[in-house]
Amino acid sequence: MHKLCEYTKGERFSAGFDAHFNIEHMNITLVELFQMYDDHRKKGILVPTEKEFRGYYALLKLDKHPNYKVEHAELFLNLAKMTLETRQAPEVLLACDVARFVISNGN
Repeated sequence: MHKLCEYTKGERFSAGFDAHFNIEHMNITLVELFQMYDDHRKKGILVPTEKEFRGYYALLKLDKHPNYKVEHAELFLNLAKMTLETRQAPEVLLACDVARFVISNGN
């Protein structure tokens, strides 16, 4: 996203890069991915990338730009839905530490 945001209208994008559109689609994609992870877990299949992508989602919830309202409560609700093992994974703990820092500094 940070590489794409430099593109203007007509430069690889007919309308230019739209950060709000990008964030919305990343959210939708990650929610669908988490549903697949949950479905696999119910079948006894653990997917090794789940913890990494749960961490990315936590960081995505910190993004700010015009047209996108950051809901920190959504991040913590999402954490509560994770399994204890996932919540304690280094990838998720790092994302939580970053989130706490950002939130405590009023960002």
